[in-house]
Amino acid sequence: MATAAVRLVCEHLRAERIGARAAIRVSPDNAASVGVALGSGFVHVRDFVSGTDRHPDGTAATLSLYLLDL
Repeated sequence: MATAAVRLVCEHLRAERIGARAAIRVSPDNAASVGVALGSGFVHVRDFVSGTDRHPDGTAATLSLYLLDL
């Protein structure tokens, strides 16, 4: 269901010509979210340390960035 929702949002963005690219940031440990990104046609670009997202212990979270050209 999540993959279908992401695809619908991307279709809307394309139809309304809102931006040239869509981005998804996910925890690389979250296999379900990674699967949604890949299943929706997004491509993994890189992993990065977030400047805003934190783990419960206060350390910076590492996230994976996925992009899709619209």
